[in-house]
Amino acid sequence: MVDINAFMKSLKLSWIRKVIQGQNKFTSLGRKLIDFNILCNTGSLYAISAVDMPLFFNNCLLINNKYIFWKYWYDDGIRFVKDIIKDSGQILSLQELQAKMNKPVNFLHYEGIKKVLSTYIVSVQNVKLKDYKVHSYPILSTYIKPIILNSCNKLLYNMLKENSEIPTCQTKWNEYFADDSIQWKNVHGQVFKKTNNTYIQWLQTRIIHRILGTNSLLFKMGLSDSKTCTFCKMSEESITHLFWDCNTVKILIKDISDSLKNANIQIVINSKMFLLGDTNVNDNCFILFMEVKKYIFECKRKEVIPHFQGFKASLKLSLNIYENTTNESNKGFFWIVIRLICNS
Repeated sequence: MVDINAFMKSLKLSWIRKVIQGQNKFTSLGRKLIDFNILCNTGSLYAISAVDMPLFFNNCLLINNKYIFWKYWYDDGIRFVKDIIKDSGQILSLQELQAKMNKPVNFLHYEGIKKVLSTYIVSVQNVKLKDYKVHSYPILSTYIKPIILNSCNKLLYNMLKENSEIPTCQTKWNEYFADDSIQWKNVHGQVFKKTNNTYIQWLQTRIIHRILGTNSLLFKMGLSDSKTCTFCKMSEESITHLFWDCNTVKILIKDISDSLKNANIQIVINSKMFLLGDTNVNDNCFILFMEVKKYIFECKRKEVIPHFQGFKASLKLSLNIYENTTNESNKGFFWIVIRLICNS
C-alpha cells in the first residue's frame, strides 16, 4: 500500500528533479539561483556538525512547537547555530549578540533561542556542538542568498535577458517565409508604436505569436467540430490561411489593391508585409493592413463571407470613430486613403 505521507513529500520535491534534468529557460534560471549540489547533499549520508545547523526552520529548534524565523537576524548574517556560539561552546550573551549585529535585539527572541539551544545541548548529553554530528537537510533560505541580499527583480530581469532561446512562433514564421533575417524586435513592437487601438494591438500580437483562435487551433483544443476554413470550407484554417492563402481573402485583398490603384496609390502587397508588418512599410499602410485583418477576423467570428463592400462599411465605422475621438481626422495620408476607399 502507498505511504501517502511519503508520496506527498515526493511530490513536493519533484520540482528539484525537473530543474536538474530539464532544458527550458526556467531550469537555467533555477540553476543560477540555487546551489543544487549543496541542496541535494542531505540526509543520513551527509552528516554535518551541529554548529552548522541553520537557526531557522530547524526541527531541532522549535519555540512552542513552531519553526522560528526573524528576518532582521537573517539580514544581519545570523543564520546558523555557529553564529551565536562562542569557540568555547557557550551561547553569546545578549550584549555580545547586540554588539555583533550592531543593533538592539528583541529580548524575547534572544531568550527564546537561548532556551531551545540550551535544551538541545542537554539533549546531546553535553557533547560539544562542534563535535556532535547531525544529518543535514535542505533549507532553501540558506541557498538563495543572492535574491534576499540583492534586488530580486533586477537579478531575475538580467538572467532572463541572457536567455537566447528562440520562441516557437518566430521559428515557424521563419520557416513559412523561408527567411531568417526578420527583425523580430521591430515586428513585436511596431503595433504599439503605430496605433493606440487596443483591439488592433491585441489582434496583431496574437497573430505574431500564432495563438489566435482559428478553427485549426480550436479543433485541437476540442472547442470546434471542424478545422476547415470558415470561408472556403476546403483547407485547414491556420493563421496564414485565414489572413492570406484563402481564395476568398485573396479576392478581397485584390479588390482593395485595385481600389488603391484607381486612386493613383501604388502599394505592392506581399504576405510578409501583410501578416507581420514589414518594417519598410510606412505607418499608414501598416494601419490599413491591420484594418483589413480586423475585418477578416470579425467576418470569421460572425461566420460571414468577407467582401469589398463590407470592408468599406467597416472602414467608414473606423473613420467615424477616429473623427469623433481626435482633432486630427483631416491629417495623415492614411485617412486620405480611407476616404478614397470608402468613396470608391
